[in-house]
Formats: sequence, C-alpha cells, structure tokens
Amino acid sequence: METIEFVCFTSACGGTGCSSSAVALARIMTKLHKRKVLVLSLDTMTEKMYPPSAVKEKPLLDTGLSCGREQTLKLPLSADDFGVSYVRDKGFINPFHLIKERDLETVLENISRSKAYDMVILDIPYKMPFSEKLITCCEKVVVVSGYLPYQIKHNGSFLKHLELNIKALKFRPVLYNFTAMEDAESFEGGEVDIHDQFGAEVRQLADKLYGSA
Repeated sequence: METIEFVCFTSACGGTGCSSSAVALARIMTKLHKRKVLVLSLDTMTEKMYPPSAVKEKPLLDTGLSCGREQTLKLPLSADDFGVSYVRDKGFINPFHLIKERDLETVLENISRSKAYDMVILDIPYKMPFSEKLITCCEKVVVVSGYLPYQIKHNGSFLKHLELNIKALKFRPVLYNFTAMEDAESFEGGEVDIHDQFGAEVRQLADKLYGSA
C-alpha cells in the first residue's frame, strides 16, 4: 500500500537475534529517518512483543476483528523512548502467534487504513503455518542468519529457498541477509543498545535498505 511499508525479520532457527534486530531497526528508523514505526511480533511469548522500556501508553489499536455486538477488538499499545510502538498483551502466549491467517490479514489491513504508521516491522518465526506466505507479502525481507556455524548454514539454505520461491511472484520482496557478530554488551538489561557494536551493524543494514540518513 502506498502509505505504509511492511518489512519482516525472520530466521530458520532460534537464537539468531531476529527479534532484537527488528527492534533495533525500528528504533533507528524512528530516530534517524523520522518514520512512524509499529513493531508486531508473531513469536510465541508475549515478552518478545515489546522491550522493557516500552511503557508509554498509546491509544488502543483497533484490530478490525469482531468481538460481538458490532464492536471490534482493541488492543493496548505502548511506545519506547524512541517513539516505536508495540502491541501489548497480559497473557503468556502471544495472541498473534496463534492467529488465523485471514484474521491477521484483517489486522494488517486495518493498520494500513488507520494511517497511524508508515512502517510496520514484522517479527516472523518461520515455524508459523503460513509464515512463508506472509513473508513474501512484505516489501523487504531480512533473514537474520545468526553468528553460530549451524545457524549460518540453516539460514543460508533458507535464503536460497526463499529466493527460488519468489521468482514465480509478480510482486517480489527484496531479500537481505543480515549477519551480526556476537555482542552480549549490547543487550544488558534486556534492551537493545543501538549505539554499540550490534546497533552499528543494524545501522549498516538500514543504510542498505534506505540509504544513510
């Protein structure tokens, strides 16, 4: 859609820093590129949906999903100090991880119509039943390879698989491979520091995706 861009981060295996990369890019895009960004995690646990610093309450997100008596389901939103928005939930399991394909389409269409954001960053675990279809609907797809040899191997195969499958599509997403070095210092306190080594690597990714600010 003309007024909004969908970018996804995905990985064929866990522990690669996929969710952290999505949050870091969102913060860089709001701070340096002045974008209005919503991060939507489809990972299993709610703690992956938003970082600890995302405590600023925002107006509810209208999902467009019916919840009876001609009302639609509205979910709480919060923002971090960078201005990035996140959906919140009180449960242990992320409701978006279990969502039906058609319902997720409705949510994304409703977000687009709201014009509240010009970028939605999706954190998509590949184990979801319709993850590949969702991945190929995004304008840009970042495969986070990790830094361990087995992660790099699996995600290299995954990237080739995606490259082969999108050749048949009329509208093809642009694929990127992102490999970050191990950097525990960038994640102290459960937050992503965009100024340390990891942040510098994600800024380089942002430059590839959008050019320097």
